[in-house]
Amino acid sequence: MQQSIRPGESSNTLPELSGRSIAHLDHARSGLRFHTHLLAGSVAKWCFALCIPTNVSLPEDRSPMRGFCRLFAAFALCWTALLGASHPADATTIRILALGASNTNGVGVGTSEAWPARLESMLRKNGYDANVSVNAINGQTSAQILARASAIEPGTQVVIFDNEGDNDRKHGMSMAETNANVARIIATIRAHGAVPIRAPYRRIAGAMNSGQPGYQGDGHHLTSQSHARVAAALVPLVIAAAKRHK
Repeated sequence: MQQSIRPGESSNTLPELSGRSIAHLDHARSGLRFHTHLLAGSVAKWCFALCIPTNVSLPEDRSPMRGFCRLFAAFALCWTALLGASHPADATTIRILALGASNTNGVGVGTSEAWPARLESMLRKNGYDANVSVNAINGQTSAQILARASAIEPGTQVVIFDNEGDNDRKHGMSMAETNANVARIIATIRAHGAVPIRAPYRRIAGAMNSGQPGYQGDGHHLTSQSHARVAAALVPLVIAAAKRHK
């Protein structure tokens, strides 16, 4: 995870692990699974070579050595099959940009609890080689987010943008202005060859400043539970978007 925060602004909570640290740990785990998969396959091949040689005859089928090798080879093959089914070596790569403001930064809960980090983790657990980068500045309006939408890096497949209009209202902007900027954000994302998805805050936690329990005491920032629910809701949307992007 790459965090972009305007100088002088910070999240209310400092997480124990940064999003980047989580990404590095996940990459390490993926590498370990991949090499374990290769080891299991090598063991299976070795066992079959030992049990069914091409130019040497073992005494008879009921030889203890032959029986042991067959049993061990069967175990190794099952192990390989299970690893291959749950952690495919050719996992689909999905490059995602989280574009937004304070909720994208995880204000009040920390970046490791925010929906971008959770989304990346959920996608990887589903077998995808997902990388979620974050470009978020606390307090920004839809107009300011639109200005940063042009900085989408080549190769980005999905852009999830955060704008419910609350920061716009605080700055005296009308709903018509917000809707127009959201339409321009979507158009800009598509112009960069990526699929736009609007973060489903309202659907998951209700309207901001409405007294809903999905928000922290300020009525604006999502709770940790809401971040988890937003990430879970985004998983199928991101997978479908990545397939459309191909």
